[in-house]
Amino acid sequence: MSSENINLILNYLRNKLPDIPKNKRGRPTKHSIKDYLILIVIKEFRKASLRAAETEYSRIVCNSRVDHSVIHYWEKNIARDVIEEIIRVFGSLLEELLSYSISIIDATSFANWYNETMSFHCL
Repeated sequence: MSSENINLILNYLRNKLPDIPKNKRGRPTKHSIKDYLILIVIKEFRKASLRAAETEYSRIVCNSRVDHSVIHYWEKNIARDVIEEIIRVFGSLLEELLSYSISIIDATSFANWYNETMSFHCL
């Protein structure tokens, strides 16, 4: 993915994602939670590893290198209400683009014989 495409996605996400308030407890974050979320979205969009997100995309999103363990922490600990709000925002965008006649989003995960998780996504 070229840097122009990443910048396009980055600008779009910065405009569309809601601001996420920081938790008053604990150590303050170095970057906004919104930036961590954008980094996770770009990582998932590119199907990149945590290390690739650290080395390739964190400088573009956060203007500094973000350790892969921090990215993993936010990947696992973003609050449920934040995820629901993001789904609401992008769900309404998908409805505008696709119309009601064909707007279906579904995801299913199950384990195979080797106890590995397999996921199927349908749009």
